[in-house]
Amino acid sequence: MEALKLFAKYAPNKTFFAVLLGTIAGLCYSALIPIVMMSLADDNTFAVGSSVTKLWGIEVTNSKFAALFFVLCVVILIFKSGSEIILNRLALNIRHNLRTELYDRVQRSSISSLEHVGPSRLIQALTTDVSAVVAGAGTFPQIITAVVTSLGVLSFLAYLDLNIFWFVIKVIVFGVVAYQIPIIIGTRYFSKAREHQDHLQEAVKGLIGGAKELKLSEGKKRAYNEQILQKEEMIVKDLEKTGSSIYTLTGNFGNLLCFFAIGGIGFIFINYHAISLPEIFASIMILLYVSGPIIMIMNFVPQLAMTQISLRKIDLLFYELPPEAVSEYINPVSSWQTVTLKDVYYNYPLQPNQSKSFVIGPVNIKINRGEITYITGGNGSGKSTLAKLLTLHYEASEGDIYFDGVKVVKERLNDYRQELSCIYSDYYLFDRLLDEKSLTEGYKEKINYYLKSFSMDKKVQLKDGRFTTLKLSDGQRRRLALIVTIIEDKPLILFDEWAADQDPMFKDIFYREILPSLKKKNKAIVVISHDDRYFDLADQMIIMESGKVIGSGMDNASKFEVVRVLAT
Repeated sequence: MEALKLFAKYAPNKTFFAVLLGTIAGLCYSALIPIVMMSLADDNTFAVGSSVTKLWGIEVTNSKFAALFFVLCVVILIFKSGSEIILNRLALNIRHNLRTELYDRVQRSSISSLEHVGPSRLIQALTTDVSAVVAGAGTFPQIITAVVTSLGVLSFLAYLDLNIFWFVIKVIVFGVVAYQIPIIIGTRYFSKAREHQDHLQEAVKGLIGGAKELKLSEGKKRAYNEQILQKEEMIVKDLEKTGSSIYTLTGNFGNLLCFFAIGGIGFIFINYHAISLPEIFASIMILLYVSGPIIMIMNFVPQLAMTQISLRKIDLLFYELPPEAVSEYINPVSSWQTVTLKDVYYNYPLQPNQSKSFVIGPVNIKINRGEITYITGGNGSGKSTLAKLLTLHYEASEGDIYFDGVKVVKERLNDYRQELSCIYSDYYLFDRLLDEKSLTEGYKEKINYYLKSFSMDKKVQLKDGRFTTLKLSDGQRRRLALIVTIIEDKPLILFDEWAADQDPMFKDIFYREILPSLKKKNKAIVVISHDDRYFDLADQMIIMESGKVIGSGMDNASKFEVVRVLAT
């Protein structure tokens, strides 16, 4: 029912109308058999007459009943089709809306929340879960029609013989209870399988992302295949096989439910109740007719169970990706010269296998425009975390960040983010310019100038606002990302190990030409780097160790001197 609530949430009027059409179609379905039986009855109470009417050369008995029968068939065709078309179109709209809401939630969530959830779960939700919800919800027209048909036909059975009706109801109740128990068990297997599909998605990601590393070691490739990839694949397969087998066995049991009732009437019920042969035949005919709708309802139960599993996964994602409490409207930031971090801390969430979480801080630094600041330190020292604090991707657990003495409050995070550009080590290169400020007059000439300057004009061009290819080497991709960043022309630019993949010539150009040129444009430049050969070009050095700033220094008479300042 949660999926139907989802329909009602997005389009209550259309959902109600579709349910109404399905209900009417079900009532018409349930009337077909009684009409046929009434027209064939020998009792004049039911029969209108046996007069034969010719219609287009065809002899038709009981023309009034015949006309009513065919009118109901046309009503069923129109109303049932209308119900299904409306809900199917709504289902496609809801799939679009669900994905759009997830897109929006991803864009509005904090980077730390996105890192916690991971791309594998997001991709699985956007593909598998959303489709499962829509597929399950799309069965409601058939379910509504089947339920109403079953109730209508069983009501007619109660009219014919109340004793047979109660006997059939007892059989159905027993069957439904016996059906639900294995369905619950099977659903648990599929629920576990769905959990492991996230792990399998992560394993596939490693297979593709780590293809180069696995090619170089047969042992590593075999271990990854057996211990990670195939292990998760086998877990998912075994769980789904078990769940599917339970569903299949239970479904076949449900298919026989009405035949159990027919057998019970023919072999057991007649021994305890007086019943005429026409009543037995009528009851069997009704049960054969109602078996289809009942089987349909039971066969849809597993799909609805899968829908519930996917809905819970989507709801959990929304819960784990709360939107940042920031304004969606951008207000311009006053011109500034200095970014100051004062007593800033960042606490990573405590992981299940950890006794203590990693903490960055206290951080007390100043980043000035028109200066080059290096951040250096060993692996795991907190450089990248400090960078994300600087670029406002992470929100400080404690302390404050100031732009020229103006404190950055949470509501204005988006305003100040517009002042920043960055190229992280795990950057994503888009195939086009997306920043509106970049698409000003003469941007094509600027792009072509830098492509030529970086020796990339033969590899990639800009056509219709898009780059002709992104199939470039790692160094070339970083150069293209640098070009885009320069074109964006933001006041503060952060580079995270940008030169790591560059050949010596471009590395030298980056440190000795590009950074100084940006400095002359009064940019605040932050460079995470281990290239100590170029440390003398910095105006400021920030040294990180175990999450703390353990030293800083300023350029003095062209000789870089590091002054270690122990953090307090």
